[in-house]
Amino acid sequence: MAKDTFLLAGFFKFNSEVLNYQGSYDEAVLYADSALGTSISLRKPFAKLNKAYSLINKGDSEKAYPLLASADQLSDSLRIPINSSISFFELDFVYYTYYRSKHELAKAEASLLLALKKAVESETNELQLKYLKELIKFYGEQKQYNKGYHYTAKYFALTHQLDSISAPFKIAQYETERLELQQRDSINSLKQKDAIQAATIAQSNKLLWGSLA
Repeated sequence: MAKDTFLLAGFFKFNSEVLNYQGSYDEAVLYADSALGTSISLRKPFAKLNKAYSLINKGDSEKAYPLLASADQLSDSLRIPINSSISFFELDFVYYTYYRSKHELAKAEASLLLALKKAVESETNELQLKYLKELIKFYGEQKQYNKGYHYTAKYFALTHQLDSISAPFKIAQYETERLELQQRDSINSLKQKDAIQAATIAQSNKLLWGSLA
């Protein structure tokens, strides 16, 4: 029973996250509520954070804040890292979203910078790229172009680094695919030769049989 509850809570949490990503915030709230109704203690902070994020994006920041504060308190007691084994726990990014919705830009900036700091410390590249892009957008909107340029440089440096790391794997994949293609072409060529040879033998046999008739 406990295992079923754990899996069900995970299902609701996952769907809430996906729907948030897709911008379907009303449905995301419903799934977050279902997750909260079935969650064991370890998953509750994630469900509360997901629901808070949905509500903020729906324009209901007042209802979102108590959930956000509760998720914050629970994450402290459970010591949930940003790159938790359950899923990313983007507490500071949701704070950033909340403060932006309230037009408290200094707090929003501080929250996003803290989110980036945690992503860097945990070496979570996916979140680093996400937060760098958001900082570029944020500073662009505030016309703070020097800061925007600083994080643009960081963004491209990280993408270049990741491309460099993945390059050998891409080359190896290309070589593997090239060899497979060559092997397939060789097999097809042999099949064609065998077919031609078989047709030639058949024709020769017909001529031979015809001469003997």
